[in-house]
Amino acid sequence: MKVIIVGAGFVGMQLARTLVSEGRDVVLIDKDADRVREAGNSIDCSVVLSDGNSPAALEEAGIASADALVAVTEQDEVNMITCSYVESHHPNVYKIARVRNYAYYESAQPVDGTHRVYGIDRAIHPNVVTAEAILSAVRNGLLGETIDLGSGYGIVCLTVERGSPLDGRSLAKLAELDGWSYLVATVERGAESLLPNGKTVLEAGDHIGVLARRDEIPALMRFAQVEGGMPRRTVIYGAGQIGCILAADKDIRNVTLVDSDRELCRKAAEQIRKAKVICGSLT
Repeated sequence: MKVIIVGAGFVGMQLARTLVSEGRDVVLIDKDADRVREAGNSIDCSVVLSDGNSPAALEEAGIASADALVAVTEQDEVNMITCSYVESHHPNVYKIARVRNYAYYESAQPVDGTHRVYGIDRAIHPNVVTAEAILSAVRNGLLGETIDLGSGYGIVCLTVERGSPLDGRSLAKLAELDGWSYLVATVERGAESLLPNGKTVLEAGDHIGVLARRDEIPALMRFAQVEGGMPRRTVIYGAGQIGCILAADKDIRNVTLVDSDRELCRKAAEQIRKAKVICGSLT
């Protein structure tokens, strides 16, 4: 798999390192000579010193044979123009763009899941990603990470609590628990990752990955004896973009927004009618 990354800032460099470690063929493009030099010296990838939206640079990087393009420069316009060029000349390349301007981000979303504005297959807004991560943590309570597999299924990562129905029970005997209908896919014990089978006995402190549907998570939490689900009341300190995204989510009920910035509070009160907005310091 060949990936071209436009922008050798922190995100571009970290992404390149991860992809190279996975055996991907990576090309980094950036107009900053120092960044290009650092990338060339520290990452086993090809580098190109040029503006990211330069057609000549993209062709030199091998865009014609690339599987994906990731545009993560500091300028939204450069990221979007780069994707637009690649769409017009190499439409089969999957295009991802970081977009910080929320208006741009909204306009870049596919219409009816098909029509792609600017040729972008996936637009990523840092604040939206942050809000989604926070919402996932709120929804899952103490369950920890949930890896979405699509079609309503996911891998739910949780810790076996001492004295829970799972503690001291082998995987083969989990089926004896009333209502148990899940598959334990992974078991981590300390620094050791186990390949689970029917004879594997779960112990308090084990971190396990369980395949489950989203609507099965509340029942799964009861087996693990952890609390979760959406809170009855939520207080969000900070009425900026992330706070407002969280407060506007349909699953967040009885929400109060607190911020010391009067203008942010005014906008939040106008935009999110269900929220109680308090202008002041949380302390």
